[in-house]
Amino acid sequence: MLKKRIGSLLTIVLFNVVLILLFSYIYYVMSHELEVLDDRTTKDKIEFIDCLFTSVTIQSSVGYSHLIPIDNNVKMVMILHQILTIFFHIFSITYFIVV
Repeated sequence: MLKKRIGSLLTIVLFNVVLILLFSYIYYVMSHELEVLDDRTTKDKIEFIDCLFTSVTIQSSVGYSHLIPIDNNVKMVMILHQILTIFFHIFSITYFIVV
């Protein structure tokens, strides 16, 4: 029973890491449709670490980011990311409490 729980936990962690990296890449590809909200000039290129930071904060349900979507396409991707995160958290909590 314990091995099954550990395997399930590792699967959940792996799935979270995959989602974070996948959405980080998507945000990086769409970085021309993002704006930086800090003291950097807009001429500075958005780096992958910025996209990774945004993805981690969305996935962890913190939601804070210094990247602001300026196009509806990126807004829809961020909404999709948040919805997937909510459903995944609900599934994870239900699985470990009910089963």
